[in-house]
Amino acid sequence: MSNSNVPSSLRNLGVTNMNITRLNLRDKNLTSIPKEIGNLKNLKQLYLDHNKLRSLPDEINNLTNLERLDVTANSLLRIIPKTLKRDGLEVIKNSSTRFELKIVFLFCEDYFQ
Repeated sequence: MSNSNVPSSLRNLGVTNMNITRLNLRDKNLTSIPKEIGNLKNLKQLYLDHNKLRSLPDEINNLTNLERLDVTANSLLRIIPKTLKRDGLEVIKNSSTRFELKIVFLFCEDYFQ
């Protein structure tokens, strides 16, 4: 895929090829990651450490080939998608960064009668 097929949001991060397997965005003073990151289908290693991220885009879940994700030293990043907690993916994070929890409320009609 040529550079012309790379979305401008990714080109701004230095991506020149949509088939890359490694992306190093460490220490870039980033406050967000564009949702187009999810289009990098061959990505195996993503380094987002030492930035100012508050959250990760939902589209990061599209990176099914991802083997390593480093989000350390993002002091404002408190929660990452629980879908990233999967076999074959090493997530490197601060102890203060947690995988999101899904809270399920069950409604029991009999209880209120």
